[in-house]
Amino acid sequence: MSASDRSARSAPPLSTATLGALVGAVLGCSTLAPEQPEVECSSDEDCDVGAGEVCAIDQGNVCLVATLPPRSILGLDVREASGLRVDVRGTDAAVERVTTRTPSRYRISIRNRGSDPFFPGVKDVLSLGFREISYYSSNAAMETVWETLYTKVSLSQESRIGQTPHSISGDEYPLIPADAEEPDPELPYVVPWPHYTAADVDGDRPLLLELRPTESTPNDFGVIRRILRRDQIPEATEHTITVDTTRECVRDLSGEITILHKAGEPLENLNAIPLAVSLRYGAGVTSPATIQPPPAKIACATDQNCPQPNRCIDPEEGAKFCGCDDDADCPSGQICYTPQNRCALDLEGSDAYRRADLMTTDGTANLLATVYTHCEGEVEEAREVPMTASLEPLAAENGLPRLTFDLTPSFTAADPGGDSPPTPLGGKLCLPHWRPAGAVSVTLAGSPANLYSNELGSFTCCGTECLSDVTPSSKPSACTPQATLTPSGIFSLPEPAMEGEPTQWENAGCLPLYVPGEESPTKTRFTRNGVACTAESCELLLSPGPYDLVDPFPYDLRIEPPVGSIFRSVAIGTEIAADTVELPTITLPYRVLLRGEVVLGDGICKPSEDGTESECAVSAQIMVERIRLADETDALGPFFYSASTFAGGDFVVPVNPGVYLVTALPQVGSQGGPAAIKIVDLRDESDLIDVRNGVPYADLAAPLVLEQGQLVTVELDAFSSNTTVIPLDMASWSGLTFGGMAIDLSAASTCYRASSNEPPACQIRRLRPGSTTLRPSQEEFVKFITRN
Repeated sequence: MSASDRSARSAPPLSTATLGALVGAVLGCSTLAPEQPEVECSSDEDCDVGAGEVCAIDQGNVCLVATLPPRSILGLDVREASGLRVDVRGTDAAVERVTTRTPSRYRISIRNRGSDPFFPGVKDVLSLGFREISYYSSNAAMETVWETLYTKVSLSQESRIGQTPHSISGDEYPLIPADAEEPDPELPYVVPWPHYTAADVDGDRPLLLELRPTESTPNDFGVIRRILRRDQIPEATEHTITVDTTRECVRDLSGEITILHKAGEPLENLNAIPLAVSLRYGAGVTSPATIQPPPAKIACATDQNCPQPNRCIDPEEGAKFCGCDDDADCPSGQICYTPQNRCALDLEGSDAYRRADLMTTDGTANLLATVYTHCEGEVEEAREVPMTASLEPLAAENGLPRLTFDLTPSFTAADPGGDSPPTPLGGKLCLPHWRPAGAVSVTLAGSPANLYSNELGSFTCCGTECLSDVTPSSKPSACTPQATLTPSGIFSLPEPAMEGEPTQWENAGCLPLYVPGEESPTKTRFTRNGVACTAESCELLLSPGPYDLVDPFPYDLRIEPPVGSIFRSVAIGTEIAADTVELPTITLPYRVLLRGEVVLGDGICKPSEDGTESECAVSAQIMVERIRLADETDALGPFFYSASTFAGGDFVVPVNPGVYLVTALPQVGSQGGPAAIKIVDLRDESDLIDVRNGVPYADLAAPLVLEQGQLVTVELDAFSSNTTVIPLDMASWSGLTFGGMAIDLSAASTCYRASSNEPPACQIRRLRPGSTTLRPSQEEFVKFITRN
């Protein structure tokens, strides 16, 4: 499709009167606001309630019949003002279908509702207490000796609908009453938590507890993790749970941090280097205290009687029960605790110690860390606990790499007198002695591109922000792209001076490196924090590497412009020598300019009284999200793009090459419902891409259509008016395929995510533009449009 064809399709010719009105509008405003059509209703009372009609405000204040959609498409992220957050799936036992009253709706209640049929509430209440037992003191006294555990409490549970995990963190226990100054151990820690039944999809996802010492904790104890066990009952209720910990499982680790240097190298840069040390549990760490509920064993005759992936275990003594022989018999996130053949929480990769900030003196520092060994049931036995230790230099000017080490400290049996000495790490945490980092100037460059043309001219610019103007601005002579720059390099263990001799690393007793999935690695990639470049140039602090390195040190540089930029994210290799102060100017290539238009579906615009169709403005948000392909190794962000329509429904979204999901959502107050989700191949070799003047254009042949959709009404019974609801599309996309493979938008492996703060499933499932959420009306209703 040529540029002239595109202009003709996306922007029809304007009359002389309309063109004059547009030019006149520019004098008073930089944007053209569409005229709003007359509204048919402002509340349900304006509609034929007896016929089942309700007022669909988001479709332009029109009356629509509220027929209930299938349960399978309903997904809601509900966040109540009390702190309760609930994942709702339409098939949940708590979801009641109400068709005997107008409007027809689905009802969800905080409290248990009715008895025949019974609909459970969605709000459990957890009443928690935390205490510590002294194993040896209790044995000596011949009675259990408990002490209150002063702790910070964090709770989390994976989302059942692919949203971010439910979490509460930072609260301290015991609580301090409002009229007191001291903590009261008799007061429980009370928190609302979602209630799911055993029959609900993924309703058995474990509720995880994390305990950390407070600033005023009398005794440090590292980090403790548990799975909270609630009684498996159908109705929502209050659960009183006491969490027990064992003092003898708290042990100290000691070790030395050293910066390896050689004779003749300067020593003045070995002092006052700030470092952070983090300890995490390694593979196979668990304990009987973290066994997944139910606490009682489930009897079985065969594997078919057991919840998957459990097997039916036939012990040498006693009856058969559902359990495990190895890790494959356990759900994701759990491993087999073989002494009991039960699945327990897998602690690998979780924090074992709150971060320690240290400072070097003459190139060394000492670490003393308190950890929880999860030794329940094995207090009187020696215990090896696999761990990893990450050593992170905190000042970029020191130029040192971030390294992670593999260690397995061997803890002796706990001392009955409580005087167990610190357990050594088993080696040193070592860093190389590199030359200090120098400031390296980076300049990004690019040329403007023609994003869009109509009768008023060509919009030739450096980013999509120019499309909000009614008339084109003057063409810039050049562009200075903004981007995030992230350098990374490869650290390699030192070579021996002579073949067969030990290396400096080995002579110093340094711990081995840890690289996930590799045995005995000799090199590892390290990454610096990203630097935001917003001026004409920016600076990176990069070390030229070891003092004895003759050649420049190689780095890889990720350059990732933000959403809206026309410039492509790239990764380039560069080299830094001792005298490098500036990199050659980096000219960025163009992103693929995805272009199209959004239109309203048939019948959405209501005819006016004289029989002609009213003017209906199209105002939509375009969402474009990249899916993960099997042959992609190192994709560059961003991965999720959004843009608003302009000029009556056109859009331009610059994206990095890849395969994308594309849809449009009506802006709040605009007509229409969500457009269908499409898969668009925007890789460089795609037939859809047409390169003109060096710019890759991808013009969609068919518009995105804001369809009538399905109006959904949900009653939130007894929720507060400040409750927010995020509706999700759980099923309309179930037929999507690419390359012969089904595309599951609720799977964590389908779409990329830039960070752990983003939902694991595809964000494009949202049915509301941007961060827009719904709130219940006075009737406790929320209404939204979903796809059919």
